[in-house]
Amino acid sequence: MLELIFGNKNKDKRRHTRREKAFSADWTPAPEKPPIPVIGLDVSASGAGILSRDPIDPEEYILRLKLDERVIPTRVKRARTLPGTLQGAKAFRYGVEFVSISADDWDAVVRWSKGGSAAEAGNKVKSDLEMVRMSADDADRLMPVALQTRLLNGLSRRGRLAPLVPNQQPLVQYFYGGTVKRNGMLMHRLAIVSRVPDVNQGAPAEFRTLFYFDENGGHVEMGD
Repeated sequence: MLELIFGNKNKDKRRHTRREKAFSADWTPAPEKPPIPVIGLDVSASGAGILSRDPIDPEEYILRLKLDERVIPTRVKRARTLPGTLQGAKAFRYGVEFVSISADDWDAVVRWSKGGSAAEAGNKVKSDLEMVRMSADDADRLMPVALQTRLLNGLSRRGRLAPLVPNQQPLVQYFYGGTVKRNGMLMHRLAIVSRVPDVNQGAPAEFRTLFYFDENGGHVEMGD
């Protein structure tokens, strides 16, 4: 059993139900950086409480919650910090607020915070759940503009994205899945969700395409 000693939490009146139950979690400042384990303490629809042995310096970062075997990637910002001890050693308790989280994952967080299960309702494979949504800044840090353009042009050629227009943001989202061994090479794994507007003003067509590329972006493989 963990022996936690912290000062007054100054519990304010919560807007959302908060479930206080320990769970696994990790954080990273950017998708290409290795994740750092932390201890999850509680979750609500608006954020979470985590415990770290070391200080977490960034105001905003990627936090993955592992609830009922489901890995939920989120982007969070620090709301409060409470220094304390964990089994006699210095530790830090953080309250964080969600900055971005997918609709399906948010539904799972809400279910879990109310005492239900976060289990995936559909049939997504585990590797999909472990992919972290990247902000535009994250994508720029991971991929040079030339590589991004190469990937997006590949989608355009397959009819999965409208042709690129200068100074116009393409309809895409990036999801990073870390590095994997592929054909004897260490490759970055990236999913791009792209949308093509409907000519009849209906709902846009949406595609999910998996890419693999090496450290220099010279070798690129496109999956389905």
